[in-house]
Amino acid sequence: MKGRRVLNTAAGILAAVLVTVLQSVLPVSAVTPVRPPVSFSTVDTRTAAGTEAALSLNTSGSRNCSKILHSSNVKLSRTKYTYDGHSKKPSVTVRYSGKKLKKNRDYTVSYRNNKKRGTAKVIVRGKGKYTGTVTKTFKIR
Repeated sequence: MKGRRVLNTAAGILAAVLVTVLQSVLPVSAVTPVRPPVSFSTVDTRTAAGTEAALSLNTSGSRNCSKILHSSNVKLSRTKYTYDGHSKKPSVTVRYSGKKLKKNRDYTVSYRNNKKRGTAKVIVRGKGKYTGTVTKTFKIR
């Protein structure tokens, strides 16, 4: 509930600043201070736990706070493989604020360069209320 109060306070401050700016540019009679509905979606605010909330002012009428994935949220089951001519696909675990996320609902996984010797990539993309893209690497020797 504390986070919701912070978002409501931020919305009120942004609305007040907008009205003040408009009143300084337009005649006073042209600006009526009305608090618009606010939606939150894309300004980074990093927290100590390594998670972020995304915020941006939008007058769509809804209040949403998307959660941005970071490298610290994503773990691979293995980071080293021996070359054998077959594709390597380490399993991926994604956690956000201690909660284990579900593949294909909260994130998607794709692999690049994961058959030949060298450095392969695992690309994790947030989905639904989770945003951001995390790329992890692993070795095939």
